[in-house]
Amino acid sequence: MQGMSDDTQLLSADSPRMVAIAALLSGIAVILFNTLPVFVGAVAEGLGFNHQQLGNLVAIYFAGHTLITITAPAWIRRLSWKRVTFFAALAGAVAFLISAQFEAFLPLSVTLFCVGLCGGTLFVVAMTFAADSNKPARNFGVVFFAQVAMGMAVVFVVPQW
Repeated sequence: MQGMSDDTQLLSADSPRMVAIAALLSGIAVILFNTLPVFVGAVAEGLGFNHQQLGNLVAIYFAGHTLITITAPAWIRRLSWKRVTFFAALAGAVAFLISAQFEAFLPLSVTLFCVGLCGGTLFVVAMTFAADSNKPARNFGVVFFAQVAMGMAVVFVVPQW
């Protein structure tokens, strides 16, 4: 992969391992986006937020995702994808778990902004893997399939709890 550090020069972007990593990262990256109807419904029911607050929470999440995506050209080829991925996955999981502890709009919105930043980071890394491959169309297909499949699984499983 053109300039991404770590062992990506040793692993082809088309190797099954790298395609699987890209698919997994991508699916995790957009899991909240793909399950927003369930999430927004739960926040509305559980916390009693009004429509404006719900819309603002979603917009704040997307602001984090968009901010990191826009800045990606400045860092994607300079930083270790393994370190970036590890940090983003860990920080995103912690932020999401912490968000479950809040009932007030402001702290919840701050944690969702962080979730958006971290998810956007994973998304950018996954898209870079797919784009750097010799078969980008196929690999983008695998990546998008993973996003939809993971989102669909969560939408069907979570309401059963």
